[in-house]
Formats: sequence, structure tokens, C-alpha cells
Amino acid sequence: MRKVFAAIASVVIGIALFVAVVGSAGLHNILGSFKDFSVIYLALFLFVSFLIACTVTYRWWVILKSEGFHVPFIKLALYRTMGYAVSYVTPSAHLGGEPVMAYMLHKKHDIPTSRAFSSVLIAKSLEIAADILFGCIGVFLILLRFALPKQMILFVISGLALAIIMLGLFFTRLIKGQGFFSTVMKIVPYPLRSTYFKLLIRRVRETELCITSFLRNRAECVLFAVSISAVLWALMGLEYMLALRLVGFDPTLRTIFMAGGFVAISYLVPVPAAIGVLEAGQYSIFKVIGASPHTGVALGLLIRARDLLWTLLGFILISHYGIKSIRGILENGKQES
Repeated sequence: MRKVFAAIASVVIGIALFVAVVGSAGLHNILGSFKDFSVIYLALFLFVSFLIACTVTYRWWVILKSEGFHVPFIKLALYRTMGYAVSYVTPSAHLGGEPVMAYMLHKKHDIPTSRAFSSVLIAKSLEIAADILFGCIGVFLILLRFALPKQMILFVISGLALAIIMLGLFFTRLIKGQGFFSTVMKIVPYPLRSTYFKLLIRRVRETELCITSFLRNRAECVLFAVSISAVLWALMGLEYMLALRLVGFDPTLRTIFMAGGFVAISYLVPVPAAIGVLEAGQYSIFKVIGASPHTGVALGLLIRARDLLWTLLGFILISHYGIKSIRGILENGKQES
């Protein structure tokens, strides 16, 4: 019940923030940002977005191949799109679709549940790590470029340091085989653990051991996957450059990192679809750099429209394949161990 209340509250707050930001920027001004709209730039923007999706899928394909599992690329692309759709509408920091992706690997390709989950989580961990670093660079550039109150600078630097420390701790514990998620889950007092929760801890621990094995024994693949992340950075930079041009803004490299960094940060906030958060972040960035805030909101809406297209496609695929509950997905893995 508390989870439902929290989800509803996050949606309500997000919608209120969205309305406030759009109202402050002015709908007429926001639409005016598209007055020089270019179909060519739109086509290029969508094409680069497609390339990014293919590159992210390729990284997952490489991880699976290194583990000895050969899944057709197009199938992985479909599963990833399904997972993306679920993650987009889930109030869990752009997470939530991973069980769907793992389930499809298990159901359609007979890959053991723990191995399927580990491949998904390895790919997702690299994606989130890239998002955090991208966001940190964007924030750091703001600190260098603009004079902010000392207290705010201290707060921001502390936040960046904490994010990097948590990221390092996450990978360090996994490499050492100590686990991260399972350790956090064990904080729950034993009497409060249901049968389902105990099963969940066991499945998570098995998955963590698979990730540990991958990080220790597939060093070349890890480095290659990281290099793919570098390619993704370049593609994302190009994507945001095109997006900024679509809203009538002549971007610099610094602006691209700032805008892209705050998009990444927005989607790490546990609000479904980052509703309101995405627009507020761009509004603030453009106001700080002395540009028109409504241009930032227009950029946020453009990014949202792109994401909604992927989400719609994902749910069409989900309705085609049919997905059981996450509880059912986890219980299916019971048969294997």
C-alpha cells in the first residue's frame, strides 16, 4: 500500500511541477522555439536516436556472447525496447524493465534465470555509470562557468562525490564477490522476510555471483563494453546537438554536456517518466546560462516525445508477447537451482 501511495504521490508531484514549469515558461513561448523547425534535423535526430538504441543493444549482445549465449540481435533489440517501456513508466530511477528483459531471454532462449539477469544488470550498470559520469561532467561545467553561492557549490560537490563513491563501491563489492543489492536487502529484519522476499534475495545473490564471475574472468569483454559506452557518449553528444538545433538554439560543446547531463540526472530521479523533473531541469539550466528558459522546456518536451515513441513501441511489443508478473518471473527460476 505504501508503494502505491508513493507512486501516486510521485506522479502528482511530477505533474504539478510540469504544469508549473510550462506555465512559467509560457506555452506560446515554448511553441515559438520550434518556429525554425527543420524536417532534416528531425530525421537526423531520430536516426541518431536509433543508432544509440542499436549500440546499447549491441553492448548487451557482446556481453551475452562472451558468456556463450547466442541470441539474434533483432530479438535483443525487441526485448530491450520492451524493458525500456516498463522502466519509463516505473518510479524507480529509470529501472524496472530489467525483469522483463531477463524473462524473455529465459523464456525464448532457455538461458538460466540468474545468467539472464546478470547480463541485463551488467549492461544496465554500465549504462547508469555512463549516465552518472555524463551528469557529473555537466554539473562540473556549470560550476566552472557560473558563480554560485558557496553553500550551493559545497552541496553540489558533495552530491557528485557521493555518486562517484557509490558507483565505485558498487563495482568494487561485485568484483570482490561480496554483493551489493543482496547486502542491502539483508538489512530487512529476518522475521519480516516473506517467502517471496527470501526467494528474491537468493535470486539476487545468484545473479551477483554471475556478475562477479563476468567481471573477474571477462576482462577483455568488460573493456570492450566500456569502449562501446565511449561511442555512446559521442552519439549522445550528436543527438543533443541536433535536438538543440531543432529548438532554435546554437549549441556549444559545453551546452551539449550541460543539457545532456541534466537529462541523464533527470531520469535517475524516481518519478515515472521523469515527469516535470526533465522539464524543470532544462528550464533551470537555460536560465542559469542566460538563455531563454522556454527553449530548455522545449528541449525537454522534444526529448520526452522521442522517449514516448520508444515507450509506445515497447508496450505494443509487450502486448504481442504477453508478460507475466515479476513474481511469476522469479518463481520460474525456482525450477533451475
